[in-house]
Amino acid sequence: MASHPVYAAAFHSLDPPYPQQNPAPKGLQAYSGVCGHQFVDWSSFPDELQGHFIKVRYKPTNRVEIHQWKEKEFGYEEQYVGDLIFSTNLSFIPVDLQFGPRGALYVCDWYNPVKGHAQYSLRDERRDRHSGRIWRITAKDKPLREAPQIADATIPELLKLLTRPEYRIRDWAKRELRERGLAQVKPTLDAWVQSLDANDPRFRHHQLEAIWTYRWIGLAELDGHVGAVAQARWPRIVACREHRSLGGATNTSVPLGL
Repeated sequence: MASHPVYAAAFHSLDPPYPQQNPAPKGLQAYSGVCGHQFVDWSSFPDELQGHFIKVRYKPTNRVEIHQWKEKEFGYEEQYVGDLIFSTNLSFIPVDLQFGPRGALYVCDWYNPVKGHAQYSLRDERRDRHSGRIWRITAKDKPLREAPQIADATIPELLKLLTRPEYRIRDWAKRELRERGLAQVKPTLDAWVQSLDANDPRFRHHQLEAIWTYRWIGLAELDGHVGAVAQARWPRIVACREHRSLGGATNTSVPLGL
């Protein structure tokens, strides 16, 4: 995931007509010092934080922050909610974070009294080249989930994981399916797509996961029949000019069963 500097740069990718090519991108948030990002989609975290955005800022604030994302015309704006971790010790330098397989959040802390690129000499004696910390964050009164089986799971079991609400689990499942290969996965994936319940509130979500899974296992062309079906049922996605949906809708060969 990306943060403000990317969205500020996106202004210039719109290719405005002369002489408007190079004005300052006013109204877009932009600052540096941001590394890892995660959306909260685990039931092991409080209900009021579901859908929020957690990121680490290694400068200048030494914080693990909670934000809300607000969709705008050219991207998203972040609304600061609060701090998950904050330290007055400037050696605390959070540089990444990931959810584990049971729903605990892990923060990678560089823990160094010296940070920066050219601000300090590489030979500065204060540089700590040995220490580092991992913070494990859980919510009180919120049980952790059972870790899903990935490596030894059957293909139907992996496909079932694509219906989970947690993005990280779906990502792990698609990575494993890619390792199993096209010949093994495609017949079962075809049948799984056809078996999806159209009355399921997350039916469209599951179909999109199927689209991406076809892409992950190596199908990169949309055949004529499937293209016609997708155009009829998903015109807003197929015709979309924005990055959020276009790639998944047009770069796969899928029997969507729509």
